[in-house]
Amino acid sequence: MGNRRLIGELDWNNIANAFEGLKVEDRTWTFFLMRAGVLPTPSKNLVLSGVTFKMASNTTAFIIKVDDAKGVAQTRYTLSNEGTLKPNAISTLNYQIAFQAGHQDRKSVQAWAANGRYGMDIAPKVEVYSELNVASGGSSNRVNSTFDQLYPTGHDRLGLMDTTGWENIISATAGLKFKPSADSSLRLSYTWLQLYDKRDAWYGVGGAINAFGATLYRDPTGNAGRDIGQEISLDYSSTLANGITMSTGAGVFLPGRFVKSIGGVRSGNQTFGYFMLGWKF
Repeated sequence: MGNRRLIGELDWNNIANAFEGLKVEDRTWTFFLMRAGVLPTPSKNLVLSGVTFKMASNTTAFIIKVDDAKGVAQTRYTLSNEGTLKPNAISTLNYQIAFQAGHQDRKSVQAWAANGRYGMDIAPKVEVYSELNVASGGSSNRVNSTFDQLYPTGHDRLGLMDTTGWENIISATAGLKFKPSADSSLRLSYTWLQLYDKRDAWYGVGGAINAFGATLYRDPTGNAGRDIGQEISLDYSSTLANGITMSTGAGVFLPGRFVKSIGGVRSGNQTFGYFMLGWKF
């Protein structure tokens, strides 16, 4: 759906998002009603419904989620708008903003999230870009303010290493992208990560709280601070002949005060690398 930040397939995971249901669409609008098929976190009573409306440069979506996973009943309404703007011939601004209301575990839901990416062509085949992601977090006795990212295509949204989901987060990215040819791309990027609410958790790309063994990355006192860390990554992708694609990349995660406070001496720098061949037939 749209840019798939809220509902999409879950790449780079052993279990992908799969739903069963009905979808009716034409050129401008889509209606869907579906239940959980296969999900990383099973929830047999999950029901998603909604409608989207496309205009020339933006898409508006209204999504209803009804669920009782792990005995926690919730009904969450999400209103989202995403689009693309062209300030001039060499730059592009992509954006999305979403608001959520409803109830969860007898609390009122009041949450929001926003994404913006600005790219500029500084030379033939070379783009510099910056990106900001914010998603609310925290809760009180009456209000749950943690944004629910729903079921997105989560890979490479807040860093190539997929450490972080679009929940209780402030993230800033800067990068340089070079296209040696029409079918290939080389990218260098830097991502800075911080908790939106230091008393809430650090959520993973699948929406669950990140953990090291049995230790959850959450400090209800807030004493561990907000600083999750930084990521530096380099990746290359290319489309080859006969439907074959190739991609490779590497990254390093430098943990911040929050991660070190909870993980202790185990919280050293993390490295990541991959090589992948794909074939569509």
